[in-house]
This record gives sequence, C-alpha cells and structure tokens, in this order.
Amino acid sequence: MIENLTKLPSLLSSGFSSLLGLSLESLPSGTVRLLLDDNLQGPGLNLLISDYIPGVRHTIPSKLFDSATYIVFNLPIGTVMTLMDHVVPVESSCTIANLRGCGACVDLVGTGETQLVDLRFINMNDCLSSFFWRKVDLNLGAIELFADANFQGSRCTLFLSEWSPEKIHSISEWWLQDNISSVRWKALTDLQTVQLFEHDDGSGNSYNNIKGYGEDWHTKELADFADIQFNDGISSFSWNQLTPKKEVIKPFQIKNNSQSSYGITQTLSGTNESDSDKSALKVIINKKNVETVTVTTTNSWVTGVKGTFTYKKSNKVGDIGTDYTWSVELSFSYTRTETKSTTYTEEMSVSVEQSFVPPPNTIYTAILTANIGKIPEKTVYNTTAERWYDRPVMGAKQDPDNNNWYKRTEPVSVIISGGLCTDVVFNVSSQKIPKSSQP
Repeated sequence: MIENLTKLPSLLSSGFSSLLGLSLESLPSGTVRLLLDDNLQGPGLNLLISDYIPGVRHTIPSKLFDSATYIVFNLPIGTVMTLMDHVVPVESSCTIANLRGCGACVDLVGTGETQLVDLRFINMNDCLSSFFWRKVDLNLGAIELFADANFQGSRCTLFLSEWSPEKIHSISEWWLQDNISSVRWKALTDLQTVQLFEHDDGSGNSYNNIKGYGEDWHTKELADFADIQFNDGISSFSWNQLTPKKEVIKPFQIKNNSQSSYGITQTLSGTNESDSDKSALKVIINKKNVETVTVTTTNSWVTGVKGTFTYKKSNKVGDIGTDYTWSVELSFSYTRTETKSTTYTEEMSVSVEQSFVPPPNTIYTAILTANIGKIPEKTVYNTTAERWYDRPVMGAKQDPDNNNWYKRTEPVSVIISGGLCTDVVFNVSSQKIPKSSQP
C-alpha cells in the first residue's frame, strides 16, 4: 500500500543531500529533521519518535516553531507522523486523527527509507507548530485529499484504520473542508469503497465512485472535482468494506512434526489366573483442558475467527497408531460489533482409549501414553478460501450457481500456537505366573 501513496514534493536538485551536509543513508530510523529556509547547513531540529509519547500531540520546540521549510525523515514502515499548523489539543469527543482546528497538515508516512520534503510546495512553509505520531494499519488502505486540482497544494491522507466503517465522519473545521479539488485512492484495497459528502452529516451532494475494485485499477484518481461540479464542496466522508456473500475456507492439516514436551500416562496392571484369554479390558485417558491452542487470522477485516481441530491416526500392528495428523477447519465472521476478535483460543482435551486381551496365566501391565507436543511459536499456516461477492472485484468470475455473484479464490493465512496431542503409544508387558503360584 505504501508504494501507492503520492510522494511528498521535494527539491528536484540531485545535489540536495550534499547541500544539507548529510548522508541520507545515515539518517537514523525514527528521525524527523526540520530545517530552516535560510540555513540549510545549519543544525536544524531532530524530532526522534523515541523521545515523544505516541498518540499525543506535541508542540514543536521554539528553535523551529513556525520556521521550517524543509523536512528530511526516516520512519519505520507503518509509522506516520502528522505535523500541523496550529497547536490544538484533542477534543474529548474526537480521536487524535480528527484534525478539527489544526490548520494545514502534512503526513509523513514511513517507508523505512530517508525521504525529503519541501514545505513550500504544499503551502506549509514556516507553518509547523505541533505534531503527533502513531502506528497505522496500512493494510486497511487510505485515500488522499488535495486542496488543488491535479493533486497539488495542501493535502491530507485519511488512513481508514483510524476511522470506523459504515459511519459518517465530519471534517468540519478541517483546513480542507470545502476546499478539496482532487482525490487519489490508489492505496485502497480492492474490497473498499469511500463516499464523500457535501455536508458534515452526510447529506447533500456526494461522490460515490471511489472504489478499490474495477477496471480502473491503475488510475483510481479524480484530478479535478470541477469536472463533476463538486469542487470545494466536501465536508464529510464514510467508508465501507465489501464482505463475502458466501465463503468456503479449505481445511488444512497439521502434521505431527513437533517435539514432544511431555506425556500423559495411564497404567492398568493385573493378573489373569485362568488358562484362557480374559475378557477384553480398556485403558482410558480422559483429561480436560490439557493445552491451549490459539489461532490468529492476519485478515484485517475479519471481526471473529473460530477453529475446529480433529485428528486421525494411522493404525499399526501392535499399537493404536503413532502417526497423527490434525485437520483444521476455520470459519470467519465479518459482522461489525463493538468488539473485534481476530484471535480464537480453545482448551484442548485428550480422550483416547485402547482395548487389549490379557494372555492366560500371566501378570500383565498395560501402559497408554498420550504425548503432547508444542507447535513452534507463531507458526504460519496457509490455505485458500473461495469467496463470493455482489460486486465485480478483481479476478472474480460470475457464478450462475450462486446468484451470479462474483467468485474468486483468495489466500488465507493464520498463525497457530499452543499444544496438541502428537501421538499415542500403547505397550503391554506380561510374564507367566510362576507355577508354584498357580492353583
């Protein structure tokens, strides 16, 4: 997603780095450096994210308060710093991403590489007064709003992970309210849609053609709202995620490849004093809540996950089987609630039994052992899901057998950790009853 965001404008001179008197490759990660317009080789001001609490608005020190013209920054992937024109506390009814009253802003999106910004090109020269930084889930996409046509001037990036879906979000008293002339949505996932509205309550005129799917995958932009008579007329937005109308996740197997950590054992001993086989006996292990298994989905839009573990054994002569394979079946929920759980935890129990017939005139001991193995921490398992949508998402084909919905196969990854019964071993030992002891 990062590569699809518009790069911030910088000096075009190839000698920019030498002019600054620094090596761009050496700028430490987590550093935002502000520079004056009249002294490029001066010390500037370094804002280190390690020095500032995330999710809190901070005032820029007076050394470069309202004085910066250039920015050099290197932030980790997924880290975003927003710098603002005004010093404004977060209102009690708003999240920190709500830029109400903050004036013109610029979002620095971390790519893990050093980047340059010339604030004059985005109408923010000598304007930076405050900032905040945070981690952003880039997997949920973003749209970019620009004050000028052709993606120029002041701008703002709406990271959708910071805004609840299916709700109207007002940009009342934002710098860009009623001042948006172009938009880009190349950073949307192909299952997302965004709506822009004329009034802050979602009423009035609207623009409803921002979507991640469709044939315009490589354009996904509107260079001038004036072309559709909607220039400088946006005061709110909402976004939605397409969810499957139907889903079939392919089960997958976990092979018995973990190291045994410990065993649960049940022993049955006795004597068969008769000259014939004794009736069959059973050795039983039935223990609840032996281990905990956790399944976590990496799908950003899933609101709930559930798993079912069943195992089968390969029977061998003389025992009850040591080759165990676990079959895992997954189901996802997409219904939005106040809580979201992408992790499913189940208490695993062990319930096995084995029958045997004690030989005549013997003292016998039967030992049944269930070995419990730990799955390597955070092991990733991959499978696929067939999903049907009511929109023509990329790579999907209409399925006449399912309401002509659009069907496609998508990858599914889950992380599994915990303990499972890896194998069961059964041993019977016996010895003849000494003749002197026989009746």
